[in-house]
Amino acid sequence: MDGWSGRVKTSPNFPDVHGQDIPSKDEDELCESIFVNSHIRNADGRYILKLPFRDDSSIGDSKEGALKRFYSLERKLHSNNQLKEQYTEFMEEYQNLA
Repeated sequence: MDGWSGRVKTSPNFPDVHGQDIPSKDEDELCESIFVNSHIRNADGRYILKLPFRDDSSIGDSKEGALKRFYSLERKLHSNNQLKEQYTEFMEEYQNLA
């Protein structure tokens, strides 16, 4: 075997796993089940499926930190009109994509 592909195929770091069963995990089975039960294909042929959410969706104590970041951004935009215009333009464009 010549060239790069020959070195990769014969490298001990890339074992031949063709034909070997990879053990399935619970998360893999759940992922496959979600896909099988919720996917559709649109007119372009793209797959669309719902995003799964975990049952334990606690977000912790992040509200205080999020508010601090929000107020900091608000002060920055208030003091810099050019940045505020760019930010507003970006957010409007982002909203129009939805």
